[in-house]
Amino acid sequence: MEILPSVLAACPGVVFAIGSSGEYLYISRETANAAGIHSEAVIGKTEAEISDVPPLIRLDPNKVREAVSNGTPVAYDVSLPSPHGIISLKRTLSPIQFLSKEVIALVVSDRNISDLTKNKEVLSRENEDLRRSQTAYRRLFESDMLGLFSWDLNGTIFDLNQAFLDIVGYSREDISSGKVNWRKLTPAEWVEQDNVAISIAAASVHPLKKSTIERMAGAFLHCSASPFSKDQKPKVSDSCST
Repeated sequence: MEILPSVLAACPGVVFAIGSSGEYLYISRETANAAGIHSEAVIGKTEAEISDVPPLIRLDPNKVREAVSNGTPVAYDVSLPSPHGIISLKRTLSPIQFLSKEVIALVVSDRNISDLTKNKEVLSRENEDLRRSQTAYRRLFESDMLGLFSWDLNGTIFDLNQAFLDIVGYSREDISSGKVNWRKLTPAEWVEQDNVAISIAAASVHPLKKSTIERMAGAFLHCSASPFSKDQKPKVSDSCST
């Protein structure tokens, strides 16, 4: 669990995380400032051990139990007071699990939905921004300026461009046959960090730096991962460079 704070620090939407016993494991700097607390004063303690828990870092105990028992993300609405009125948040509790499937932590991420419920123009603008972003990505994908590919959580690689094949030294037949699996290409010393990062990314949809993966020639390349959902199943889009 030592690597959890450093991984979470790369996720701008993550506000804090708790352990399996309810103790606070991580609180982002922004969250600590907004809550008016020093993170050192609460790390390692549970809500019951803190005399005055700020509303921002309080959790619904029923939602916590649901996320831990089912091992799946749980989302619910939270309303918090602010100098500008009530803020509406969509709070998501994302379980972190290892191979044992035991939940060892819950990562909490918030999304401000106040404007979305009040202003339809915001939704329209965001949809247009998304369309432009998708178009720009496809142009970049087809230009072969970067090695780009997508993969699922089992390690299966799909939707790749020629630049990626040139970088890793494999053929399309190697990929389509299932011979190449990014999990098998990941160095052993990066496996634990990848498992934590992917659990967070798949649940909260925040871009993360992925570890190096080994290419056919034995060298390593660096990848940056951006999660997305397709057919209700977690997928990840990667860009790689030597």
